[in-house]
Amino acid sequence: MFYRIINKKISVRLSVPNFSRELFALTQRNRAFLRYWLPWLDRVQAPSDTEAFIELQLERFARGQALHETLFYKGKMAGVLG
Repeated sequence: MFYRIINKKISVRLSVPNFSRELFALTQRNRAFLRYWLPWLDRVQAPSDTEAFIELQLERFARGQALHETLFYKGKMAGVLG
């Protein structure tokens, strides 16, 4: 799996379906804050929605069209970037 250690506290990893439950939970905890920047957020209602999104991003990655990564801080999921 693609990953990059940025420093002792921060790393990024290719987003994979195994991350979907934890990523959905992170989204849920921050939904009110994120809604301002992510107008599509209200369509994400279950971990399966997050998993489908990650699978789509992996397909796009395989075609050389996208790179969706998950950010970890001190070993805990902190967000995503793409």
